[in-house]
Amino acid sequence: MTSPSREFLRSPFENVFQILPQGHDKALKQAFYNTAATLFVVLASCAAIAVYYILEPFLRPLLWAMLCGTFLFPFKCTLTNVSRRWLRGLTDSGTPLVVGLALLPITTVDCAAEKLGNFWWSYLKVIVAGCVIIPTLYFIFTIWAISSIFDGLVTSFCFVYEALGYFSALWVSFFYYL
Repeated sequence: MTSPSREFLRSPFENVFQILPQGHDKALKQAFYNTAATLFVVLASCAAIAVYYILEPFLRPLLWAMLCGTFLFPFKCTLTNVSRRWLRGLTDSGTPLVVGLALLPITTVDCAAEKLGNFWWSYLKVIVAGCVIIPTLYFIFTIWAISSIFDGLVTSFCFVYEALGYFSALWVSFFYYL
């Protein structure tokens, strides 16, 4: 019994690779890979452009939703937590909602002053150092630098004046008659 032929399992590129000189098959494979990659990039770009044209009417609302969701969601969460804490404090103390609303501005100012005082107290050394260092740096970089530039200009002008003094009429006439 004869064995079935396996000719149909062979790749059609094997004939092409047999035609090429020895050592050139790697370059041809690389060229096929580069062509396939370029074709993939072109098709992906075309797909992206098609998706853009499909979503173009919805693009502005989607961008606004993303912008608002990105920046307003943390603010909303913080506001919700603060409101819940405030309402929980009202229920724990037994204070009516109307009285709590009336005292809300005073409570807010008191809380802000407390947080500001704690901030100042915890960063007192840094704040004092900043209040001393910033004016010192301002003085160094503006007033001291300007006076240094002025002193440098005066020194260079004095040097030029003294150098020109060596070329007075007496010296010039002396060398002229030599």
